[in-house]
Amino acid sequence: MSYCYESPKPVEFGEVGLNWEAIGWRVRVNFTSRVHRIRPKDHIDLLLGMLPARYSPLQESGNGIQSIYLTEVRAPLAETLIGLIGAEAIVLARRSATLNLEESVQTQNADMEVWEHHIEAAIESDSRPDTDREALIVARRGQGLFKHGGTGMGSGPPR
Repeated sequence: MSYCYESPKPVEFGEVGLNWEAIGWRVRVNFTSRVHRIRPKDHIDLLLGMLPARYSPLQESGNGIQSIYLTEVRAPLAETLIGLIGAEAIVLARRSATLNLEESVQTQNADMEVWEHHIEAAIESDSRPDTDREALIVARRGQGLFKHGGTGMGSGPPR
């Protein structure tokens, strides 16, 4: 639901992730609990051909891969999982597809603005000469043209 932004490690993580930095990346998400759940392992023969070669969330056995998270799920795999889950997932997918796109874009742009200001502040406090810092800030601000599709080079932020 948002772009990434820096955030302190959540207090509720406690001692988990002692090797992690105190500041990490965070994104806003919305989870919906399902009544009808499936185990991908029970359907691995069907899913195996749709798993990505790199960064797959599942092993060939159907077990999850703990070190892979926030990975892309391509449409054929997502559609197959939706089909296996059934009506609940179909309703959720339709609702997701019809969300107010304009509101979503506005939220993403606001998140991106916060992130860009954060980067500019980091550049301004950098120990580089003033001219180098100014050049970096001007270059970053120019990227906003691409973000808003003002150059004809596409719309939306780079992914």
